[in-house]
Formats: sequence, C-alpha cells, structure tokens
Amino acid sequence: MNIKEYCNNLSDELGKWRDEIHKENEKINKYPSADKLHMKAVVDDLRMLEAEMDDRLEQLKTHGNTSWQPSNVDDIINPSGSF
Repeated sequence: MNIKEYCNNLSDELGKWRDEIHKENEKINKYPSADKLHMKAVVDDLRMLEAEMDDRLEQLKTHGNTSWQPSNVDDIINPSGSF
C-alpha cells in the first residue's frame, strides 16, 4: 500500500470515529444541565477527543501526501504521545 492510499484509508477511518464521537456529543448536549454536571469530565474528554481528531484529519489532508517520511510518520500520527 502506498502512502497516499494509507493516508486516505486512515482519514476515512478517523473520520468515521470522529463522526461517532460527534453524535455522542450531540446526544449529551440535549441532556438537562443538572445531568451533564455529573458527567462533566467525560463530556470534556469527548469534546477534546473530537477536536484532536479534527486536527489529525486536517494534518492528513494537508501533510499526508507530501511530508510522510519514515522519520516523521510517528510524529504526524502521534504528536502528543496519546493514542
């Protein structure tokens, strides 16, 4: 599999995960504020994960096809040490 194909496949997979997280965030947004208060940490984590996935998808779109070399693939996929 070449780099462009890999980037496209990874982008599709991350996009699907991101969409699922977004759906859950939308469901949570409909809860009353008192209920959301009890799960604030989880809500914040989901929102942060959604934003991070948006950033990673953008990286794949803008850098995936041109700057992936064996020396920097791990930095693009895992820049913060998470996942």
